[in-house]
Amino acid sequence: MPKQKVNWELYREEITELCVRDRFGPDGIREHLRERHPELFTISSRQVRGQTKKWGLSKKKNNHEMITALKLAVDQNIDLSRTDIMFRVRCYKFSLGEIIRYFGRQKDVQDILTYISGLPPEFEMAPYVELLYPLTDDPTGVNQVSINERYPQLEDDSTADESSETVELSPTPLNDQLDEEFASLGTPVSSPDEFRLVEKTIEYVTSYCMEYLASPRALSDDEPTYHKHTAHGILGSRIQDGIFHALQGDANFGKDFNTALDIVEPLFEQMHPMCVAQICASMAELMAFHSGSTLQATVSRELQAEISNRVLNCLLELLTKIAKKRASHHLQGIFSIFLSNPCRRQELVLKVMQRMTDCCGRSSAERHYWKGLYLKERYADCLYHAGVTSERYALRTQLLDEQRHFYGRTKRNVLWTTTNVADDFLESEKPSLAADMYNLTLRGANEFQGFDRAKIRFAALEGLAKVALLDVKLAERRQQRGTLATPTTNSTLLRRSKLMEAANYLEQAEKTAQLWFENGSRRATRVRLQLIVLYQDNIFLTQPELRDIS
Repeated sequence: MPKQKVNWELYREEITELCVRDRFGPDGIREHLRERHPELFTISSRQVRGQTKKWGLSKKKNNHEMITALKLAVDQNIDLSRTDIMFRVRCYKFSLGEIIRYFGRQKDVQDILTYISGLPPEFEMAPYVELLYPLTDDPTGVNQVSINERYPQLEDDSTADESSETVELSPTPLNDQLDEEFASLGTPVSSPDEFRLVEKTIEYVTSYCMEYLASPRALSDDEPTYHKHTAHGILGSRIQDGIFHALQGDANFGKDFNTALDIVEPLFEQMHPMCVAQICASMAELMAFHSGSTLQATVSRELQAEISNRVLNCLLELLTKIAKKRASHHLQGIFSIFLSNPCRRQELVLKVMQRMTDCCGRSSAERHYWKGLYLKERYADCLYHAGVTSERYALRTQLLDEQRHFYGRTKRNVLWTTTNVADDFLESEKPSLAADMYNLTLRGANEFQGFDRAKIRFAALEGLAKVALLDVKLAERRQQRGTLATPTTNSTLLRRSKLMEAANYLEQAEKTAQLWFENGSRRATRVRLQLIVLYQDNIFLTQPELRDIS
């Protein structure tokens, strides 16, 4: 078949975003373009690969760029044995260790320092090569460079107003009345200052949302085709990557968190309530990580807490600094309260999300309706990470009904909410209801193609495996409550059947992950770990002749 002639410049921005931000390979980009643009249905992965290489999107190391990066390190007297120094080359990041290994494979380079010092005076540095801030040597791996050092453009002017650094809880008639009431109670449950803090936070959030909804900008903020491609979506994804890699003991997890911090400043170009909601959801996830409530951790709770505190403080300090320069007084107040009240962040995050959901969700304008649905999604995420169950169950069930009415039954975000509702049924030990939801999602995945289909299908398969394992757990619990000291033949056969069913679903999920996701990604690693545990505990699952469950 002859190659299709394409004006690639029309799609350059979209391809760059897919390649750089979402790390799609040529096959994934091709499938995405085929789905979004019917006129590109006959393009090949080879054509896509050629264009990404032409635009400098390929991660293949370029000799001129590697020399430039190494020269930057030598010129700044950086110890070349440090492998935590990072460089940005075009749109990719490389460690100093990777660059040293690159030159170690060059036959004409015997000594790196001699090689660099021998460069001619007219040597021109390659463009788009930048020495980034180094990671730290401490066990958390999170950048320790102060916000002022890292972002000198955010330094306060000598005449700058310092009032936004701390939130003043000015007295009000209501607060005066509360002071008297608290005094009459003797030992109050919470102090007046604590009450004022929540009151002031709600006041800031309400003013911020009303100001946004009344602005012309709110009318032009249409729902993006892919929320994951927005700046706030990428921020949330990078923080999830950092948490996952930290839990697995991956020494490079600090890169994920520092990449997330790099996104904060561009985030202020579109700082609307949906951005704030994603920040709150990421904070809630980091606080769950802090509490050690995340499962399958290979690091101690103490280290989890240290990493979480480090990232949260750095994120909030950066948000507060940038908000002071580029955002409204109300947004400054919200971030400042988060920063200065670490012991009450979880409570405040839930208050902020509840208030934003109420304000934006009640708008009668249809163009605002999607915003209310998005805020409910993130509020449900915050409730999940905070360990709030009954309210979350009710909210997600309501959200699913509203999304189906607004989008239809098979829209991508509707299917994600369907899997979340299934997860809630699983948590409340209702396997049959969870299985119905996961099967509904699995069928709905067939409405999509390429990467989107793979992600939805993976989530459904992993969920169905959890249902089978829950069936085993419930059967064992019933057996323990019974009078029989040993399992019956039927119960043994049921257990074996369910374990084989779980292994079958996980293996299908793993094949999907291997085909579509990066090696070492959250999804691929998670399902691989589940399979390893399943195989270790049930040796018969490794014998194909015993696996016929048809």
